[in-house]
Amino acid sequence: MRELDKQSLSPVIFSILLTNYDQTVRNLAGPDEDALVAVIAERLSRAIPQKMIHARISKNEFACFTHMVSGHAQAVKQIQAWCQVLTQPFHLAGKVIYLKAFAGLSPAPPGGNFAALLKESLLAADYAATQGRDQVMVYNPDIQKAARDADYMLSCLRQAVANDELIVYYQPIVDIVTGAIV
Repeated sequence: MRELDKQSLSPVIFSILLTNYDQTVRNLAGPDEDALVAVIAERLSRAIPQKMIHARISKNEFACFTHMVSGHAQAVKQIQAWCQVLTQPFHLAGKVIYLKAFAGLSPAPPGGNFAALLKESLLAADYAATQGRDQVMVYNPDIQKAARDADYMLSCLRQAVANDELIVYYQPIVDIVTGAIV
């Protein structure tokens, strides 16, 4: 491997979100949940190089701080591989457990604020989860705008339901031959 100069390295934070973790652990007893967390941590520790700082942020979120080499595409490809490690079946307490993993990536500008970058990577991971299977998203300001818009829409819908302001219209699907509503 060629020697890299420091200017070719760029700090990056990525977060991995396990979207069905809560549902999965509801079906496990306390010691089994602890065992699942231990197996997740062990898999991540084997997959992610030791020189990278990685940690569990919450029950279903993990983060890693590292220096990426030669752009986002390489980082996204590597993060997809780490997500694949977590989507392989877990065999625990006589059960087969499947988790869904999504990731967000936040490249750090010079002098970037660690807390802000972590928040951005978590927003990108949340956004990736809404976009479908096996997604890794690189943070950009549009993701934050989409999150604010979604929160605003949810707030408006809740208020409309609470105030009995919704009127639902639908157009039925009709079988053209029989005229029956399908």
